[in-house]
Amino acid sequence: MLEDHLYWVMILERWVYTDCADIARIFPPSFFPSVLPEWARRLSLQVLSPRAKKQVLSQGMGRHGREDALEMARSGAQLPRWIFTLVIAYPR
Repeated sequence: MLEDHLYWVMILERWVYTDCADIARIFPPSFFPSVLPEWARRLSLQVLSPRAKKQVLSQGMGRHGREDALEMARSGAQLPRWIFTLVIAYPR
């Protein structure tokens, strides 16, 4: 669950909750220095964002609010620590 929740929350944060003003954060000029001009980076965000939103809704994570999705990722991150503590505390 950790990987699944974390993956989809990262998709939500990067592609769904981002504004076109954040284009430099998603596609920095150093990432595609001469391949994609600024207008192409903006266009790619406008094309990819609805596709990502559709995928996240289909998966189910997109049906939750932003805070709920972040809380699921946080609670999933606590699970490995709990399992590790259980194995150390009760070795066979």
